[in-house]
Amino acid sequence: MYYKLDRQYVRFRFKIYLHIDDVEVLNTIKSNLNNYEEIKNIICPIFNAFPLHTSKRLDFENFSQAVFIKDNKQLSDAGMSKIVSLKNTMNTKREIFTYNTTKPQIIINPN
Repeated sequence: MYYKLDRQYVRFRFKIYLHIDDVEVLNTIKSNLNNYEEIKNIICPIFNAFPLHTSKRLDFENFSQAVFIKDNKQLSDAGMSKIVSLKNTMNTKREIFTYNTTKPQIIINPN
């Protein structure tokens, strides 16, 4: 998940990596979920309902906050600065790896 900043414009992009056996799934996702509205209305609700369990969860939370800022038309200098700050703490630039676990977690029964 990342977003690219061009002056006063923010472009959002959602990336998924799967095993080569799942290439058809990736192509289907690519052809069906490829614009901001779909990211906002499909991808974000899915990962809010079923949160990731690694540091990618934190990246998604930053990504989701940036979507919220854009969606609420807060692309002022302060809004853009916040998005830049969020972007600069994602993926390999992340220094804090703890997250809030107040959301219900899915328990998988091993039996």
